[in-house]
Amino acid sequence: MLEVCAPGHTWEEKTHRIHVTYHGKAFRSLPTGAKSSKGLIEYGWIRKLARHLEILECANREIPGLKT
Repeated sequence: MLEVCAPGHTWEEKTHRIHVTYHGKAFRSLPTGAKSSKGLIEYGWIRKLARHLEILECANREIPGLKT
């Protein structure tokens, strides 16, 4: 989704969080994903990321279950 909606973004995985930056905005709260969820990130976190980076409309098109 980020490749399509936020071209040129940066993604830096830390110990417990993923830092995503795009167009001067940084989202540093994306969890890496719990082992029990097989590394999947919940829709709520993706929505927060998309709102913060101002790519929510595109994210809704790319991830069908994301609809708000």
